[in-house]
Amino acid sequence: MIKVIFIDEHDSSKQNGIGTYRDTLVPRLGRRDGMEVTMISLNSDWDNLKIEKRDYGYEYSLPRVAMGDWRGSGDVIWPLISMYIPDGEEIVFMFNHSPSADFIRAMKGYYPKSKTVFVIHDQGWCASLMGDARLLEKVLRHKAAKGVPENVAADVRSYCEQERDIYGLVDRVVCLSDSTERVLRDEYGLAEPKLVRIENGYETSRRGYLTRTAARERLRLRPDDEVLLFVARPARHKGIEPLLKALPQLVRQRPYLKCVLAGSPAGFSHYWNLAGKVASNVIMAGYQSPAEMREWYAAADVGVLSSYTEQCSYAALEMMSSGITIVTSDGNGLRDMFTDGEDALVVPVGNVMNQTPYAARLAEAIDRALMLSPDCRRAMSVKARKVLRTCYSAEFMSDSYATLFGELISDSR
Repeated sequence: MIKVIFIDEHDSSKQNGIGTYRDTLVPRLGRRDGMEVTMISLNSDWDNLKIEKRDYGYEYSLPRVAMGDWRGSGDVIWPLISMYIPDGEEIVFMFNHSPSADFIRAMKGYYPKSKTVFVIHDQGWCASLMGDARLLEKVLRHKAAKGVPENVAADVRSYCEQERDIYGLVDRVVCLSDSTERVLRDEYGLAEPKLVRIENGYETSRRGYLTRTAARERLRLRPDDEVLLFVARPARHKGIEPLLKALPQLVRQRPYLKCVLAGSPAGFSHYWNLAGKVASNVIMAGYQSPAEMREWYAAADVGVLSSYTEQCSYAALEMMSSGITIVTSDGNGLRDMFTDGEDALVVPVGNVMNQTPYAARLAEAIDRALMLSPDCRRAMSVKARKVLRTCYSAEFMSDSYATLFGELISDSR
């Protein structure tokens, strides 16, 4: 019996792709023969340790320790967990948050027989350098990187060292895209067998989607509204700025255009000065449940993925599943998921330090997407769904992790 222990941080997973990843993968692993799954939920909403039976196994919900500093509290958390879960050669820990080297090191003191897997959902350099691996190469070699202040470069180098510490501690490092795999090989010196690539997976069924007309009625959109949908955290590297800069150009020709921002309204408000002139064309949808997001996907005309950097975007997978027409950047990670003119319209980011040309190209691509014939849109969505089924299915992801865990346990015997 393989015993998988999934380490989750409750607060952050509520608002980012790790939560979707967790909810997609963990139940599927828990249903597999010969596998038991336990989830350790850190910084939960409970005041005391709470153990609950779930459909996939057991969840151990831990209260906040040291004002939420779970990374520095391994000496408190692991003695408690070890009272309930004994060490064993059949155990595989899955870690999903960085930086966490000290936390992993503390775990290994209580679970020396276990195996450890670290999944890279993001790297520290990506946001600071807007996903430009060429800038990373210069920074790590202490070369001049145009547009990168020395304090930012120093922070990037420091964070990379923390990540190297994590990668050295664990048995396997899972990355989610070809872009990240190249960086890990070239800049971090990782190679097989430690380095493994398993893309994120998503449910391929289209159950739960309304018709376009029904969804628009539910959301009080007019039939002639042209609806763009942006689904992301309101962070600069997610490409919110070039999207908002593109809107005035689009609205001049398309007065009924609506740009829906799904995510934290408070976070998006930091960029409101960019949308002021077209504020009436922007809809702050806020946080949405999966069922609510399916309504927006059904109602929208174009999904926009303007990020400078992703690992393996769940918003992208959701858009593939929904059948929406996709406009995406060729940023880090996203360039590995789409083919221009086949399953999406792909917009070159260009110089990450100069948003204006990128915003203009983004506006042109969105305009082209809105002008596509129904047959062209349908053909692109069919190809996108085929890519989802063949490369990014939830079942394939689950099978790949099960194979990895089996290999790790076999090696330890």
